Amino acid sequence: MSARHWSALMLGGLLFCAEVPASADGPAVQLASPDPVAGIWPEGEGREIARRACHDCHDPIVITASRLTAAQWSARVDAMLAKGAKVGDDEIDVLIDYLAAHFGPTP
Repeated sequence: MSARHWSALMLGGLLFCAEVPASADGPAVQLASPDPVAGIWPEGEGREIARRACHDCHDPIVITASRLTAAQWSARVDAMLAKGAKVGDDEIDVLIDYLAAHFGPTP
């Protein structure tokens, strides 16, 4: 198993953990949201489209680490649509805007 796959498995395992007791007498420590992808997809219009359209086929790191411009996201979304991504015509611009706003080039 490659280091990348191992890291993804470890991250996935941590994201599924909701609480871990600090000690037998101490309070629980919140590790992650009960929703395993809540921390990956920032809030905003288009989030649910991205989760549905992208997350079904891609490891989120593929999307979140891409850091593309709006034009590049548009081309990438077009390519995914050609491969069968399920995004409605009325959702395409919303998805591209969301991806560009949250996963655009870093300053």
